[in-house]
Amino acid sequence: MSQIAAGTPVIITDAFGQEHQTRARSGVEKGHKFPVVWVERPLKNGDTDCAPWPLEAVRPDDELTRFASLARKLIQVPKAEIDAERAKERGVGS
Repeated sequence: MSQIAAGTPVIITDAFGQEHQTRARSGVEKGHKFPVVWVERPLKNGDTDCAPWPLEAVRPDDELTRFASLARKLIQVPKAEIDAERAKERGVGS
């Protein structure tokens, strides 16, 4: 994994599992309970501020990580769809 430093393009994962592209404003720093990276956060008026983000939810945004992220999105199938298909295969609900 590449080093994260101020200015590094990064991908962050939010609490809902959504990924967002942004830029690191710091390297890895010691937080109160876990390591964090300060990242840019866009504001509605077009400005940006920064917020601490858990290191485990931050990774460098390079070609390899973008490809892996795209692959994960492409293979995600909603659980309900999988359950319905399995039920159909078993003949349940016919």
